[in-house]
Amino acid sequence: MAAENNVKRPKEINTRPFKDLLAAAKKMRDEKKLNLDGVIELTVEADRAPDGKLTNAKVSDKRGDKTLERVALEFIAALSDSGVLDFLEGTTHLKVTVRLDSSNVEVVAATEVDSEDRARQLERTFGGMIVLGRIVKRGQDEEVYYNHTQVSSKEKEVSVKFSMPRAEMGAMLSKYASEK
Repeated sequence: MAAENNVKRPKEINTRPFKDLLAAAKKMRDEKKLNLDGVIELTVEADRAPDGKLTNAKVSDKRGDKTLERVALEFIAALSDSGVLDFLEGTTHLKVTVRLDSSNVEVVAATEVDSEDRARQLERTFGGMIVLGRIVKRGQDEEVYYNHTQVSSKEKEVSVKFSMPRAEMGAMLSKYASEK
């Protein structure tokens, strides 16, 4: 599927940067240094190097605890270090929007490609990879992430959206934080 659509097949994702970040954020929250109550919205933009690494990350919009800016930039570093963006070949900029309210957690990562046809091609390929990921990771923690992820395209933009009930996400975060 990936080869026939000229999409780099993703390698195994390194989840350690995310687990480390979650443990650090939980510690900050427990020490009352991070407030995750209420509605939180923030947007981070970064350049993407050919090797998939993110550089020049900046918070471009933020609503919520001022400490979130640092956590958001650490999230972008974890995203970069995880290898999860390796398959976005040919893209040079990424916009990540996070919205957290009393009932849901939503993260949308969007990037622009060179044509509408390419955007639709990537949408189909990424969508197929997500379905395959659900099958391969069935019964494992990672299955939940695939079950809550959708891919879409509009004009030349490709977006990957992760949306999960806040309570379910909280339970997973607590589990990961205790694994550290």
